[in-house]
Amino acid sequence: MHYSDYTGLPVSPPSSPQLESLELPPLNENSKFISYMTDDHTPIEFSWQFEKSGEATVRFAIDPVMRQANPEVHGSIMGLFHELSQTGLLAQNTDFTWSRICMEALTVAPEELSDKNRSSLSYSSQYFIGFDCMSTGIRLKAYFLPEARAALTLQSKQTLIAEMIKRLDSSCQVNLTMPWFNLLHFFDSLPQAIFPEFPFVAVDCLPSRQNRLKIYARTHLVTFSNLRRFLTLDSKGYSGLGMKNRAWEHISLLWYLLFPETFHLGEDAEVPSNNPGNPTGGLSYYYELRDGCPTPSVKVYIPVRNLCPNDEYIVKALETFFRITSNSCIGSQYTESVRDTFTHRPLAARAGIHTYVSLSIKPDDRIEVMSYFNPEFSPDL
Repeated sequence: MHYSDYTGLPVSPPSSPQLESLELPPLNENSKFISYMTDDHTPIEFSWQFEKSGEATVRFAIDPVMRQANPEVHGSIMGLFHELSQTGLLAQNTDFTWSRICMEALTVAPEELSDKNRSSLSYSSQYFIGFDCMSTGIRLKAYFLPEARAALTLQSKQTLIAEMIKRLDSSCQVNLTMPWFNLLHFFDSLPQAIFPEFPFVAVDCLPSRQNRLKIYARTHLVTFSNLRRFLTLDSKGYSGLGMKNRAWEHISLLWYLLFPETFHLGEDAEVPSNNPGNPTGGLSYYYELRDGCPTPSVKVYIPVRNLCPNDEYIVKALETFFRITSNSCIGSQYTESVRDTFTHRPLAARAGIHTYVSLSIKPDDRIEVMSYFNPEFSPDL
């Protein structure tokens, strides 16, 4: 079965024999149960990360909306994982223990949600799946959206996440509570105006000692000073986060390449949104919690689809960034790859193909940049 048989989409992303052989149900159109993974409801997003060698790592995330719209036919996320495990394509160390705990703590059985409950939710889905195609097999990630359970139980998402962390600690003999408390200490220090929301969490499908819990947070204030604050957890010494001068030089370079109008206005200059009120319009972060690591590591997602004029503009900014910080080969390769992959419309027509550009700082003070893409299979919505 071809990849498009699963997604129900007319075109495939860059080919992968592993994905093409997955036997999974299709995603058909359903006006009452649509994906909000992307602004035009395309239920897939993929990402590129270019190394200095010029080699790109490609990852995919899929929102299986029709599986969730018809649970009596297709079952739960654990049923999907069971089907995937029968293919023989997954990495040998695949483990679903954390995924099961997260599912139980953060989601509800579909039959518990009435039509009225569903209509009040921002998102139709309660989970989506990430695929990393490795030489050793497919590595899965599970993403959980706790909104439905929060609405049904009248508990906050933060409370549900805290209870889930307790269950992971007790069931898996890990200590995620320490980095969670350090993260809460930062959140509690924030003014209410920029206090984040928590749209979803994610885990790898790996054994406990190799796993990580990713807490996603979103705040709607788009300024460089806000980015700095959330990336460093407000730590002036940036202790444990690898925040050194070269790293910040590269981060500020990319920021001002994307938003040159703010250069002379200072770090508190707010970048206006092209789509005010869009729920994905603010800066998003994930905070990675690992057993034995008291300080979370952080990645920021800049929603360029809502902040930049068009995709050609984004390509040129990233090409310039790679040319200055890495080598010109990566910059030109990035440009060629985007133009060769997305041929359905001119890149200069508008923004939307690039969804996010993410930044994280590695322990060696190296900046990791990733681009996220919407193939725009519903471009007119």
